[in-house]
Amino acid sequence: EVLEPKKITSKTIEIGSSNSPEFVCTPFKFTLGTYIENLDRGANILFQAGGGCRYGYYSELQEKILKDLKNILVDLEMLKWMKLILGMK
Repeated sequence: EVLEPKKITSKTIEIGSSNSPEFVCTPFKFTLGTYIENLDRGANILFQAGGGCRYGYYSELQEKILKDLKNILVDLEMLKWMKLILGMK
């Protein structure tokens, strides 16, 4: 079953901001808040295609935060392969 993320709300932003370092950009906080909300809704796989704003670096930071918060496995190698298949850098 595919669980589509809900629209970003003030709660999403609050969750993302409270679990993010101060120096990260706003899209990082939105994305992290969305990840956390969807994990709380029962998601067991997170997928993101595309994105800008230094996501290449931030995926590692998001992985660490999610591991610490939710004790989940984030497979960055799988993400790299998906980007390759989709023709993304």
